[in-house]
Amino acid sequence: MVHNYTKEFFRNNKINVLFTVLVYITNAGVNIGVSWYIQIIMDLMAGDSNYSFVMVVQLVFILFLILIISSTTSYFTYPLFLQRAMVQYKEKAFKQLLKKNISSFANESTATYISAYTNDAISIEDNYLKTIFELIQMVIMFFGSLALMLAYSGRLTLVAVLLSVLPLLASILTGNTLARKEENVSNQNEKYVASIKDVLSGFSIVKSFQAEREIGHLFNANIARLEDAKYSRNQAMVFIQSIGNLAQIIAQLGVMLAGAWMVLNQLAGLTPGMVMAFTNLMNFVMQPLALIPQLLAQRKAGQALIKKLAKNLDHHVSDEGLDLGVVTNPPDLRLDQVNYAYEEGKLALKNISYKFESKKSYAIVGGSGSGKSTLLNLLMINDSDYNGNIYIGKDNIKDILKSSLYSFLTQIQQNVFIFNASLRENITMFKSFPNQQVERVIEMSGLSQLIQERGDDFLAGENGNKLSGGEKQRIAIARALLKDSQVLLVDEATSALDNQTAQQINKVILDLKEITRIVVTHRLDSNILRQYDEILVLKDGELIEHGKFDDLMADKQYFYSLYMVAN
Repeated sequence: MVHNYTKEFFRNNKINVLFTVLVYITNAGVNIGVSWYIQIIMDLMAGDSNYSFVMVVQLVFILFLILIISSTTSYFTYPLFLQRAMVQYKEKAFKQLLKKNISSFANESTATYISAYTNDAISIEDNYLKTIFELIQMVIMFFGSLALMLAYSGRLTLVAVLLSVLPLLASILTGNTLARKEENVSNQNEKYVASIKDVLSGFSIVKSFQAEREIGHLFNANIARLEDAKYSRNQAMVFIQSIGNLAQIIAQLGVMLAGAWMVLNQLAGLTPGMVMAFTNLMNFVMQPLALIPQLLAQRKAGQALIKKLAKNLDHHVSDEGLDLGVVTNPPDLRLDQVNYAYEEGKLALKNISYKFESKKSYAIVGGSGSGKSTLLNLLMINDSDYNGNIYIGKDNIKDILKSSLYSFLTQIQQNVFIFNASLRENITMFKSFPNQQVERVIEMSGLSQLIQERGDDFLAGENGNKLSGGEKQRIAIARALLKDSQVLLVDEATSALDNQTAQQINKVILDLKEITRIVVTHRLDSNILRQYDEILVLKDGELIEHGKFDDLMADKQYFYSLYMVAN
């Protein structure tokens, strides 16, 4: 599961990885070479060297040349690797997110994904990707320095290893702690992002109810929990670093004392230059010993965030079943003894059986909580946890591909989401359509005047704040027409509109004779209701009446009462 995401870091990125690895290996070699240079220079000053001053200067120039080539290569390949890796990872994750069905996404917290694509992504880049090369460099430096140290003195190397074992073990044991604390920071950040989203979305309500102080307390509590988690994580990082530093100091001072004693006693043929080189090499042995546990802990923390996102994304993404294909003769939509409950024992829909005939118009009416919107949501499979069957023609909608179902059905809700993009992009949903086809749906949805006045490149603003409610609904209708859906489901689309605009929108919907229209409405206007082929009346989740407006009024049952109260 995690591998499907981590491999995106390296896809089409292997050349950049290769050259960056070579750069870090070269840097490790240069660091080891510097220690050797120190030995040569110290012995040269002591008059005990096989190299002349001119040869030493030449070696320094060679070192500088290698560093220039290495730095130039890194300048191009390292940033390019990180850029391509994160672009491909985010694209893969977002593509997987879009595979989720509507019902599963609706039951999840959007703050989880906001945090994953922002803060967690930064942490993954720093803790998972960048540590790859640092670990390679540290490993090369460790074994290369250790090999040179053994060449100088096996006994002094043994002393160094013995001095560093205990602190190293203590450092390794703390590695899992950082991963847990990093994940906790991610979880607290999700809650923090969610609280920001709530405050911004409900700003008008907060002000209306003068709840600034209370909301401020809740927001501050989320800030405190996030910062407490970061404080705990930072403490863990400092603790791991402190143990690493302690290991380095103990080993380095111990080696210097042991080396000085061996030179004074003329043991193992050590020279002062060798001891100085040995001491410098200890940096490149102890630095990896101090940093590798920390880097491994950071890498494990980054991997935990990748695993967390992968787990969330891979939940409810399968799309298997029948493909309706291109429908030239739209089938009927039929419900057979459908029951649905939000909570166990409390049915929201009770034994609903009905057939919506193709290309006809239907109004669904009823009191608040009667199940009108619930019925529409089931038709869109926004929730498949119901009893009974819903058919498109002869096919059960549970057996149909979600992508195919979403092509066949389109739902328009009261709150139409508008992107901060042009009118044309909002109509086409950023897809490419022939101009003639776009102009046709603009005309059919009643958007012609708006386009003439403002142009199709007019920016709608954040969530369409530059458009009226009626204009948003017309855009939603245009979207449905452009995707050539066979069934239009409209949920209280005109409830927030004035009467004149509501009548205009209803007329647009009723004039769409080539598709099936199922409209949930609370407006009981006789002029509009008479135009529907049939009216369905729900009460307490039951379909208690259906028929034409005049017939229902003549029956003087529940619909008659609803109408008389409303008018």
